[in-house]
Amino acid sequence: MRPRRRHLTRRALRRATAGLLLLLPGMAVAAETGSAPGPLTPAEISERFGPAVVTIETRSAGEAGQGSGVIVDAAGAIATNLHVVDRAREVTVTLPDGRRFEKVAVRAFDVERDLAVLLVDVPSGSAPLTAAELGDVGEVASGDRVVVIGSPLGLEQTVSQGIVSAWREPREPDLDADAGEKQQRRLMLPACRLLQISAAISPGSSGGPVFDEQGKVIGLATAGVLYGSAGLNFAVPADALAPLVDEDEALDLVSFREQVNEIRLELARPFYEDARIDLERGNANEAVRRLQRALLYFPEYGDALVLLGSILLEDGQLEPAGELMTLAVAADPESVEAWYGFGAVHDAMAADTDSAAMRAKAREAFERAFELDDRHAGAAFGLAMAHLQQGALTRAEELLQIAVQSDPALVDAHYVLGELLLRNDRTREARDSFERALWEDPDHALAHFGMARLLTHTDFSPTGQAQEHWEAFLRLSEGDPALAEQRELAIRIAQRYFPEALE
Repeated sequence: MRPRRRHLTRRALRRATAGLLLLLPGMAVAAETGSAPGPLTPAEISERFGPAVVTIETRSAGEAGQGSGVIVDAAGAIATNLHVVDRAREVTVTLPDGRRFEKVAVRAFDVERDLAVLLVDVPSGSAPLTAAELGDVGEVASGDRVVVIGSPLGLEQTVSQGIVSAWREPREPDLDADAGEKQQRRLMLPACRLLQISAAISPGSSGGPVFDEQGKVIGLATAGVLYGSAGLNFAVPADALAPLVDEDEALDLVSFREQVNEIRLELARPFYEDARIDLERGNANEAVRRLQRALLYFPEYGDALVLLGSILLEDGQLEPAGELMTLAVAADPESVEAWYGFGAVHDAMAADTDSAAMRAKAREAFERAFELDDRHAGAAFGLAMAHLQQGALTRAEELLQIAVQSDPALVDAHYVLGELLLRNDRTREARDSFERALWEDPDHALAHFGMARLLTHTDFSPTGQAQEHWEAFLRLSEGDPALAEQRELAIRIAQRYFPEALE
């Protein structure tokens, strides 16, 4: 590690020198008696160590972000929160004196403690950086006074004071199995003992230093309203930061993001795998909780986003499902399942709202999924339905054949293919499709509807089979508003040909 150098501002240097000239004898007495320096006021801490507090601006995929940091080594090491910089493609560090550093590397990071140490290249001959000193948190106790300096909402050098409210052990977040609320990117609290403080922390303050009364950094402000806990503010203690400052690496931002994501994926994967097992066992609520936990560890976990979105889609929660599928596509633009899920959600929205814009989005998504995998049954089926709506029957049949060949258990595709074949008077092929649908799902109401119509208007099947299918459809469609139109037709036909079916 490079030797640590400390520098004072000229104003502070003049004050310190004057104190030495006036109080030299007194200092000798103090040294002999062993008296400790008195506590600093918030104003003194701000004056002496405010120059070490920096503003960090980030940009990623067109989104801007901001946080705070503190210089912990005059050679250019800056401590901050990992969540301030972990998605950044560009990072700019601005000092209180106006100097800006746009070439930023990463010395070290800790995913579970939400910490990162950045490196800036200080030009030779430029004014030295003011560095703050890390303190010993071993003696920090509830009631100790603290001062936080940061840049909330871009307001640089904002000072707030308070006390240490308590030491808090790490705990798992409370997750609600009802995922119908608007999905938000939340963060897992750092997995280490935390300082709970009463000093205010607002968005933009994250990563700023928490000073004790001697002006030493005892922690980094890491959580407040960001975690949905307005009024509760926390700091990662400095003893978790010290080992990172001693590292000697220089990762570029691309390598940094890749390494962070690899670690987060490893932390999140067990929750995703357990969620899949829960679904196989029919425990959707527990699967939702596990997927939410996985996404706290790794918000860009594409497979988890798709699976959670699919559960919400199945439950009819279209808006949150759409948000998750949008995030999934952004996380992995080459994911077939993400594009298919995106299309399925917008297809459902189009059915609810009769929106041409939603239908267009759905078709574009299905087309993208099919381009990535031309044997994907769901994408082929979704695209076939889009072609049917536009009257392109030949292409629709081709896609339906691909769908049922790729996934013989795709019941709806068998049914729609049967309807299309029946429309073209290819009754034997249509019957095969309806029968296959009913083989996969004996309670598929529309497959019974299709088979009943086919048998009623052909001569090669006993009339009794037609009546059985009409009876099955009327039983399965009762109370289903989505099948009201077909049910009305079924009742008219049954009244004419099979009155017994209505008894």
